[in-house]
Amino acid sequence: MILSLVIRYPTFICLSAYIRVEFLLKIYYLYSIFFVGTRESAYVLAVTSAGVSHAVTKACSSGLHDNCGCDRTIYDHPREPNFEWSGCSDNIYFGAEFSRQFLDVRERNRLKRNPKLGLTNLHNNYVGRHVSLHL
Repeated sequence: MILSLVIRYPTFICLSAYIRVEFLLKIYYLYSIFFVGTRESAYVLAVTSAGVSHAVTKACSSGLHDNCGCDRTIYDHPREPNFEWSGCSDNIYFGAEFSRQFLDVRERNRLKRNPKLGLTNLHNNYVGRHVSLHL
């Protein structure tokens, strides 16, 4: 598909277009991993889910997102009378929920076309989030 664009439109061939085509081909091959239910794709999905969860959690703690912030549950625990909390706890539950909403949409749509692969990928996403929550 992309190669036919390059052949049809010679002006399409310039350095920036070449870089974009090369990038799109890499994305295409990476995306094709998710259409095959292998151990490798299971690992990639789990690591991706955990990575998204971790990145969003750290961004929330750093104040880079407006829609989330520090974990407020730390303030509910009893402390010594002179202790004053001045840090920002990681809101890992928000990160995991964001990862679930962001990554599971594609797999829920896939359930109609390929139920086995869709359920397997949903499970792999869950495993990645579960591991990142409990480490």
